[in-house]
Amino acid sequence: MSAELIAFDKNRNIYYEGVCDFFINQFSSMLVVEPQNKIYKSICAPFTWNYVYKKNILFVFDEQSSLHFAMVFPNELNCRAVQNRLPQNQINQQEDALIRSRFLIPIFNKIKENPLTNSNFIQIIATWVLQFDDEEKAVLINLMKDHNVYDIVFTEIHVYTHPEHDVQHLALFQEAQTLLLGINEPPKRQRKPLTNSTILQKTIPESMFELHKNSKGENGKKLVVFTSPSKDSCYCYFWKKGKIFRCYSCKDKKKYVTARLCENKDGQRYLELNGNEHACKQRNYQAVMDEANKRHPPISFVAEC
Repeated sequence: MSAELIAFDKNRNIYYEGVCDFFINQFSSMLVVEPQNKIYKSICAPFTWNYVYKKNILFVFDEQSSLHFAMVFPNELNCRAVQNRLPQNQINQQEDALIRSRFLIPIFNKIKENPLTNSNFIQIIATWVLQFDDEEKAVLINLMKDHNVYDIVFTEIHVYTHPEHDVQHLALFQEAQTLLLGINEPPKRQRKPLTNSTILQKTIPESMFELHKNSKGENGKKLVVFTSPSKDSCYCYFWKKGKIFRCYSCKDKKKYVTARLCENKDGQRYLELNGNEHACKQRNYQAVMDEANKRHPPISFVAEC
């Protein structure tokens, strides 16, 4: 059996460490966790630590240090089977507060820092929250709203991740909307049916796009939007008017896909997409750059437009 691992370093930074293997050593009274990604260190958790399981996540607390971690299992049954082989938790009266302060709030802060690169945290939180009954679910959703992550987790679909993640997130999104309809709105009011264009509305942080010269050599008139954190594939947009750019290839297919260049109160730039799906295929970023260099060598990145 394996699980996904969330862990802290000695500086209290939280990380998603991917899939891990583990075994329970009854002789030495320890839970030993081995991340498959070897850049992360193994964890040896004595039975004197506190173990708390909630649905499909096993939370582990060390009161003497900040080296807490959590193991995310495929389902609650697997999680409970592991918990049953571990010592009984001694913190029943405060476990919810500890989970909130030691895990949930740091995860929320990580999601807000960069939703695109922290999509694993988004998937874990969304799946976990929706396993609770209505009363507990409402408490967690209100906590997410208090920390300004609800909209990121449940009303944005991260279209620049793997396709199977999009399907999972869409299902979670729809379930969350059904839940909120019962909690927050009058019974007679009904939401409009969800469509791709309403679901896929999202923002793109500045780290995930670049502005370049267009084919005429005009600065800031070509927009490249990356489709993954590795930045090896992208979509290309041309300037239309004002701060609006339109996808090159989708225009030829008579599909209206746009991005608006915006700036927040701190002066940080971001994109607002109009939510329509691309009809064109992603392009190789290096090929796009090579093509541009042939026309206007060398191509220049534009810091201000």
